[in-house]
Amino acid sequence: MTITNSFKTARRTSTPLVVARTSDAASVMSTLTAEYTDAPIMQWDAAQGFSARTDAGVVALNDLCGADPGVLNPADAMHQLRNVAPSTIIFVLNGHRVWQDISTAQAIWNLRDVFKSNGRMLVLLVTPEAKAPRELDSDVIVIDDPLPDDDQLAEIINAQHENADLEKPEDDTLHRAIDALKGISAFVAEQITAMCLTKNGLDLNELWERKRQSVEQTPGATVFRQRIMFSDIGGHDGLKRDLLREVKSKRPVKVVVIFDEFEKSMAGATGDTSGVSQDASKVVLTYMQDNDVRGTILFGHPGAGKTLVAKAMGAEADCIVIMADMGAMKGSLVGESEAKIRQFFTMVQSIAGDGGAFFVATCNSTAALTTEMRRRFKTGFYFVDLPDRQEKDAVWKIHMDKRGIKAQQKPDDTNWTGAEIESCCEKADNYSIALVDAATSIVSVAQAQPELIRERRGEAHGRLLSSSTGKTYEYDSGVDEVTVIAVPVSGPAPKGSRKVTVN
Repeated sequence: MTITNSFKTARRTSTPLVVARTSDAASVMSTLTAEYTDAPIMQWDAAQGFSARTDAGVVALNDLCGADPGVLNPADAMHQLRNVAPSTIIFVLNGHRVWQDISTAQAIWNLRDVFKSNGRMLVLLVTPEAKAPRELDSDVIVIDDPLPDDDQLAEIINAQHENADLEKPEDDTLHRAIDALKGISAFVAEQITAMCLTKNGLDLNELWERKRQSVEQTPGATVFRQRIMFSDIGGHDGLKRDLLREVKSKRPVKVVVIFDEFEKSMAGATGDTSGVSQDASKVVLTYMQDNDVRGTILFGHPGAGKTLVAKAMGAEADCIVIMADMGAMKGSLVGESEAKIRQFFTMVQSIAGDGGAFFVATCNSTAALTTEMRRRFKTGFYFVDLPDRQEKDAVWKIHMDKRGIKAQQKPDDTNWTGAEIESCCEKADNYSIALVDAATSIVSVAQAQPELIRERRGEAHGRLLSSSTGKTYEYDSGVDEVTVIAVPVSGPAPKGSRKVTVN
């Protein structure tokens, strides 16, 4: 149902208090005013007070305020509306800011019974994720202004081409442009499209960049801009195979959302006692269930490639990749954190549509992951271990070829991760030194945390899928390759040093 139809229903039933959630308040006011040009319609905002939107509204405003409509205090303005003319519609801009004050919230509540008897209506225009305070949530009717759908975006794109005296885009260009504009209000879509038109037509790369900038206006959202393919990553063949199946499934992936160090965000591992983490967990799980979101959890060692594979999935699906930072969604005001979290998921939904979102949660520990969390990520729960010999050879080749490093002796890479191999190649290239020399400044994760390597492997054994094979991970604790050597790279060991092998 469009917001116009919802509003007409509310108007017909003399609904006194309406919350209109929208990303384009000006457009909503113009659309609804056009439906009731003969009605007395006014608006109020914190900068200019009351103003009229129709001729009948001018009369109603004069009767209400006389020559001075500048009532800027929201509580006083809402109280004054008790005397507004019958059948008047009053739009209140930034209603989500207005109702935060208890005096104003009370003044709004006081209008409910007064208004419903003679067809007056207060319309609080708020952001898409806003939620009415408890004092009002049982007394207001909420209507949503949906973002433009594919057909409406196509009209916007074609109209902007016509305005610029350009031919309409071909079907392929049109469809790609629609994908780039999903999740954006009609007004912003018009502006972005107009800015991306050239004499040769629509610049799709610029259109996507504008889209990324728009997405990053959402608290906690960062768009990954590089293009990494699965072929650029060595190993993880089982995981890559399964993710490709999702990409090529009947439901196309429209957006990949990555939650790095998911366990910390969900459990408040940094000492959060504000309830933000608990609310984040609830919102994530509810959103995934209500919108049939697919997803996977990647558990493993730092630097083993969890996030890298997730980022590459976006390139394979030719879709946007969003990094979710729950910490950046925290706010200082009451209810602000909850609103920011919901704003993030509203943005994701506007891009993904039905079933188009794919969530990837990476973690270095599974202790804080509840059964409910695990159950929501239906694609699978994978363990990302240190690469084996074949996988490491593939990683070496990728990064040596990338930097033009010719064949040479490789260092001892026992228990190295892919990130450490990449770092070695980067240092060798940057410093123009041999790989074995670059390796002297690298301390692997396995050397630094051998007990955690062993612990993670034991936790994954028989319980999780292997990213290498896609089958159940098996770990033989009697044969452990994690070795710590506390001796210098060259020369005799100093007095007191020792070699320690963890069995």
